[in-house]
Amino acid sequence: PFIKDFNTEVFQVHHLISHTIYELSIDNKPIGTFNNSALAIGINLTNLKHTPQHVQSTLVHSILMKLWELEGHINTIKFVEHNFFRPFYRVHHLNLSVTVMKNETETESLLHRIYLERFANESVDRAEYFKGQLNGYLMYKKKEKEMIQQIESLQYQSRLA
Repeated sequence: PFIKDFNTEVFQVHHLISHTIYELSIDNKPIGTFNNSALAIGINLTNLKHTPQHVQSTLVHSILMKLWELEGHINTIKFVEHNFFRPFYRVHHLNLSVTVMKNETETESLLHRIYLERFANESVDRAEYFKGQLNGYLMYKKKEKEMIQQIESLQYQSRLA
């Protein structure tokens, strides 16, 4: 029902010569050959995977999926910094995430300690979720600047596509 209701781009031509085959091109690229009856009923171009529209939408989709993945990693970094490091900001009046990341071993040790203190009495599912967030932080934080540049580049690419 989705394609029929929301994703149709019908190309239809009436009054063609009977029993004739026609070649359909878009932007001078051959899309397919169709007889006069099929063209009179209408060809749903969204079912054809090599139209310029489909190629463009596939490109935009792949760009947006990568963008979504990178934004998720940035969200993990911000989530951990906000929920786990914030008490340290108040106490020490410093940008702990930058200071701590100079030494990955210290960072990992601090996060492990925070995890044990905060989630020792939590349900297994909740504790595992936060453990995953903390592990993600360790993995993504060192790539944060690079990921932000990639996000900006992908946003630009998506507007051009």
